[in-house]
Amino acid sequence: MQLNDITREVGAALVVYLVALPLCLGIASACGVPPQAGIMAGILGGIVIGLGSGSQVSVSGPAAGLILIVVNAIGQIGFPGLLVATSLAGVMQWLLGLTGFHRLMGFIPAAVIKGMLAAIGATLVLRQLPVLLGMGRLPGLHDTDALIARHTAVQQEALGLWHLDTGFGVWLPAPLLAGLLTLCLLIAWPARLRRLPVPILAVIASAMLAWALPRFFPSLSLPASAFVNLPPLPGWSEWAQWLPTPDWSWLTHPVLWQIALELALIASLETLLSLEAMQQLRPSLPPAPLKRELLAQGTGNLLAGLLGSLPLTAVIVRSSANIQAGARTRWSTILHGLLLLLSVAWLIPLIRLVPLASLAAILLLTGWKLANPVLLRSMLHRPRQESLPFVVTLLGAMMLDLLSGIVLGVLTSIGFMLWRQLKNNLHMTIAGDDYLLVLNQDVSFMNRPLLKQRLACVPDRAALVIDAEHMDTIDLDALDVLENELRNLRARGVSIELRHWPVHCRQPEGGDPV
Repeated sequence: MQLNDITREVGAALVVYLVALPLCLGIASACGVPPQAGIMAGILGGIVIGLGSGSQVSVSGPAAGLILIVVNAIGQIGFPGLLVATSLAGVMQWLLGLTGFHRLMGFIPAAVIKGMLAAIGATLVLRQLPVLLGMGRLPGLHDTDALIARHTAVQQEALGLWHLDTGFGVWLPAPLLAGLLTLCLLIAWPARLRRLPVPILAVIASAMLAWALPRFFPSLSLPASAFVNLPPLPGWSEWAQWLPTPDWSWLTHPVLWQIALELALIASLETLLSLEAMQQLRPSLPPAPLKRELLAQGTGNLLAGLLGSLPLTAVIVRSSANIQAGARTRWSTILHGLLLLLSVAWLIPLIRLVPLASLAAILLLTGWKLANPVLLRSMLHRPRQESLPFVVTLLGAMMLDLLSGIVLGVLTSIGFMLWRQLKNNLHMTIAGDDYLLVLNQDVSFMNRPLLKQRLACVPDRAALVIDAEHMDTIDLDALDVLENELRNLRARGVSIELRHWPVHCRQPEGGDPV
């Protein structure tokens, strides 16, 4: 590797690091887990998956797309149980890679994928809006124990600060100011300067605002619970206390295996979607070996559960930043993981100055991009075979869980596909008293209701022609229905002709072949 190549990869790694650091902290905050769990996920995604992946530019780490699963899982089995499920999901990803799971990607409708992303975005908006507004929580939203504890701490600390006790909880204006500053910078940053790492600059600006408020407006200070609570780095003998540890007693609970399967499927799906998106952003890239990628993701998640980390997947935001920064090899991904590791060693005091509302603003904007009204409106105005699976996936993911939403959306799409196929198999044309019934492709037992309906509309003493030129097969159930209906039509004086009946299919009784 030449000096120019090294410089390019180091520069790209720095850009990805500056994008990844606030996202790792923000996703950990959104999940209600310790900040070190988010940073550890970024480290493992960069170093472990970076070394094992065959993709040149893909970057892995904690993802917004897994927040919904993580929050629901913590509500059922707690974070120690989730760590066990994460390791188990890593093993399942190995099996998915070895069994060719990536080949199933082409069978998932685009409307279902868009519904999944919209559900993730809507959940992000609903969960981060209270944090951005400076409130502990809003009613009706699921809160983890960590978020409830944080809300209680805010209430206690608000006694000496300017606050407003609303029906929804204690409202503090200072976090809202920090969050709005971050949001404004993210939205209004000049396009010609977009090559700069805007998220980290916005976080630095909000940290400076949080530092200045108590010096000029003491009543608008941010309470300690409104900042990232990253504990100091321990000594080597105390690492087990700094990193959360898995609780292996959950292995005997069926719900843990269900969560692990959901994590494995969704993380693998998001990884494959990210690789496809990267290929579209830079078509000159050689295709990433999908089997190797799933094996690398499985290794990363196995270690993530053992080391107290959030689940991992390839992430579009960081990967696209890596491409835009000019990365061409895996070294930028690996170096960004090393930079995150150095942050744990050197930058903990600075990280603890970051307001949670600033991280909430970053995630809120991410969620808005995934579930913006323009997308929702465009999907709802599409044909029902696209709009209904989208809505079913969106509502199913938000009301049940992400995997259930995807399954319901796919089943809805399959239902539309079967209905269209059944309608196309039987086509009736009417011209006066002449009726033409065209049989196409494979006529099966599922066509029986429609076959009866079509033939029942033929009036007495009409002329019916059944054309089977484009029919491949007809099963015995459909053939029995056809024979019964033809006998009834004969009894009502209808003349019946069979045209181009395939020689390999049994001819129904009651018709005159032509």
